[in-house]
Amino acid sequence: MGLATAFWQHDETCCGRDPIVGSRYRYMRIDILTGKEIGWMGLTVESVEPIRHDRITCRWMVLERDDGERLKIQVANFWADERCEAVGNIVEIHK
Repeated sequence: MGLATAFWQHDETCCGRDPIVGSRYRYMRIDILTGKEIGWMGLTVESVEPIRHDRITCRWMVLERDDGERLKIQVANFWADERCEAVGNIVEIHK
C-alpha cells in the first residue's frame, strides 16, 4: 500500500462507513438569517467514491435532493451533520 496508509487510515474514521447507494436521508433546513428551521429536505445517495489511502481528504459522495438538484459532499461531513436523519434502506447515523 505504501507510506500513505500509515497516515491516512480512512477505514477507521467515519469516512470509512459506506452509505448505501439508493438509501434515503432527510435533512432539516435552517434559514441562515434567522436560525429558524424551515423544514425537511429529502436526499437520496447517488454515488460514493471508494476509500483511497493516497490522499488526506475524505472521499466524496453525490446526493440528489427531492427537487432534482445534486449535491457533492465529503462522507465524513455528511455523517457529522446533526441535522441529517436516516429514513430508508440506510446505514444508521451514529452521533
